[in-house]
Amino acid sequence: MSAKRFYDPPGVFAPVNIYSHGVRSGNTLTVAGQAPLAENGSVVGPGDPLVQCRRAFSELQKTLEAAGATFADVVYVRAYVTQKRVLPVLREVSREIFRSNRPAFTSLIVPSVRAQGALVEIELTVVFDSENT
Repeated sequence: MSAKRFYDPPGVFAPVNIYSHGVRSGNTLTVAGQAPLAENGSVVGPGDPLVQCRRAFSELQKTLEAAGATFADVVYVRAYVTQKRVLPVLREVSREIFRSNRPAFTSLIVPSVRAQGALVEIELTVVFDSENT
């Protein structure tokens, strides 16, 4: 069994130290859900799904980069939204982010996500070609 590697890039809000933003075991990287938060924990773009979706993905990108991955390596996305109106915006931003990559994608409408006022939270799974990448 390969050792786990933990990724907590600077500048990504972490309210508690009991989890990591990313954990790699073998050739799989799991990236914890990211809400659209500023470094101080405040919600970016209150009420604006476009700003919030872009911010969540930009925060995810920091963890991907720390682990040596890109959005092209993502195989699975799980997105939680608090309002149905966010879904078309999430799809639009996802097309911009993933381009020709077409990861499996699940969107869930939930009453709330971890940050009050956030409309979206997104988590990712990456599979690398080998454990040594």
